[in-house]
Amino acid sequence: LRIADQTGVGIEVANATLDLEDSTVERLRPSDQHGARGLASFRGTVSLRRASFRALVGWAIDAYEASAIDATDVHVEQLAPEYFGYGTAVQVRGASTVTVARAKGVGAYGVGLRAEDSGSAIDAMETTVRTISPRRCAMVECTSEPGGIGVLATDGARVSLRRFDVAEASLCG
Repeated sequence: LRIADQTGVGIEVANATLDLEDSTVERLRPSDQHGARGLASFRGTVSLRRASFRALVGWAIDAYEASAIDATDVHVEQLAPEYFGYGTAVQVRGASTVTVARAKGVGAYGVGLRAEDSGSAIDAMETTVRTISPRRCAMVECTSEPGGIGVLATDGARVSLRRFDVAEASLCG
């Protein structure tokens, strides 16, 4: 599967199950201020194998509202910031879980791996997160949350890392 030069969400799973192998999502543009998403799961269950997300404005993988994503051999690169300044490889919220094995994320804004909200979790092994820049708004209107963070767990979320490499994040990581 190859999805390229689109607006909005590349792959969306809502109240459903998706098994996907050998996919590429690239050059997505936002349809509104919320940015583009390579894979968005809302109350979905996703098995993702051998996937590439490249040149997106926003998020590569976004799991929310009790979603479960199992991703293996995933490559994310060249994320550009959306309206709020984020270009994040993996975002997990709303009591969702993402399990990642053999993944690499290079070139993001704000946060590389982000888990927020109680009950949300990221379990990652053999994972590389590199070159996380601050949000573009960091010098003006969002100085209290500038970003540049390799891995972030907030508001009761959990992140577990095994055999990982987090480097070149401008604030921490």
